[in-house]
Amino acid sequence: MIVDAVDSEYQRAYPVLGGVLRVAIVPFTGNSPDVWLGAADQAADAVAPPRATSVSCPPTGPLDYRCSDATYAIGHELGHGFSLHHSCDTYPSDTTCSNSIMQTGKPWDAILLPGEVNTLQTSPFFF
Repeated sequence: MIVDAVDSEYQRAYPVLGGVLRVAIVPFTGNSPDVWLGAADQAADAVAPPRATSVSCPPTGPLDYRCSDATYAIGHELGHGFSLHHSCDTYPSDTTCSNSIMQTGKPWDAILLPGEVNTLQTSPFFF
């Protein structure tokens, strides 16, 4: 599994993950703009698929589908690393749950629900 291989490589060279340390890891596999499988998280690390190292995305403005997907993948997996869960499972009565990056909302239009914002604001990572 790609996340296990990436995690092993990270551990060979960098600090042990734990506490409030979180990392985003994106493997480079050459020109792979359509390799979108492989996003995952393991508590303190978020792994984006190889697409994320094969696309050039603008810092503002609209994103094409590749950039939107690559940005979504890392944001969604980092959210799991900060104890966020799939929005529509956690907040099924919220009619905007599918717009959250923790469900299927993709940048730049993705949102965080109030409960998700609260979880992040109380995280020791941000203090």
